[in-house]
Amino acid sequence: MNEQESASIDLFLKDTSFSGKETTIKRFIKKVLLFLGLASWDLSVIFLDADSMRMLNLQYRGENESTDVLSFSQLSQPKLPAMQKQVLGDIAIDGNRVHNQAQLLDIDEDEELYRCLVHGILHLAGMTHPEGWASEMIMIQEWIISRRMSLLYL
Repeated sequence: MNEQESASIDLFLKDTSFSGKETTIKRFIKKVLLFLGLASWDLSVIFLDADSMRMLNLQYRGENESTDVLSFSQLSQPKLPAMQKQVLGDIAIDGNRVHNQAQLLDIDEDEELYRCLVHGILHLAGMTHPEGWASEMIMIQEWIISRRMSLLYL
C-alpha cells in the first residue's frame, strides 16, 4: 500500500488516560481499516473526560450521561473516486469509562479500548446493532477483537 492509499489517523488527547500509546493506537486503527477494506479512509479519535462526553451524548443522542464511545460519520458527504482519500468521520472515547468497564469486565484496559475503537469504526462505516449484542455488527466487532494481537503485528 502506498502513502496515498494509507489512512491518516488524528488523535486528540483531551483526557490523557492513553497518553504514550498513540503509535500503537494508530497502528491498530490502520490495521482494522485495512481489514475492513477502508485503508484509504481518514478518521479522527478524541479522548474526552466524562463531563465532555456526557455533553456530546446529550447534544447528539439526547442522553444526559457519559458513554464509552460516540461516532460521527462523514459518509453523508459525496464519495470521492475509489483511489482517493475519503474522510470516514470522528470517534469520541471517554478514557475513564473505558478504564472502569475494563475493571468491571475483568479484562485488560487495552482490550476494552480496542473494543471501543472497533465499535466506533464499524458505526462510522454505517453498521448498527439494533438487535443488541446478537447483531452482525457486534459479532464482527468481537471477531476483530479476538484477533487484535495478530492485527497489530501484521
